[in-house]
Amino acid sequence: MSGNTIYSAKILDEKRPICAASGLITRRDEHGCIEILLGKRTKSTSRWWAPPGGKIDWLEDPVDALKRELKEEINLDVHSVDLVHVGSDIAGTDRHYLSVFYLVSHYSGQIENLEPEKHESWDFFPVDNLPDPCFPLLEDLALNPSFLDALEDLGSSICS
Repeated sequence: MSGNTIYSAKILDEKRPICAASGLITRRDEHGCIEILLGKRTKSTSRWWAPPGGKIDWLEDPVDALKRELKEEINLDVHSVDLVHVGSDIAGTDRHYLSVFYLVSHYSGQIENLEPEKHESWDFFPVDNLPDPCFPLLEDLALNPSFLDALEDLGSSICS
């Protein structure tokens, strides 16, 4: 094969995971407890609550994908992120997502639902009391020590 051969799932005709980037936007409630922004999906089979984000395009950097998705979905300009988790969500033989989660530490803009056909609403929920149904990888992430440490570094506390 030549040195400039492009390898992609379409050319190789193989199934590959869909890669996605998700932004974890947090705030403190009136008691100093951490809440996370989630959107209620309208099109997914389970209509679960999930953080903003989406698929990473071919040759797109994951952070650039995250910035694009957050601007498209909720009108936020992302300035600074920290990688906190990479997870794999496999459902049977038909769906495999590889999700890259970033803690969005600095952003500007007001949260708006710019894609009402994809999201019923956006709201903040306590990290230790996520809504049901919730994106499965987010439930795993809420128990991940590196994510919880990153949140604690923000000076917030996980409340029960």
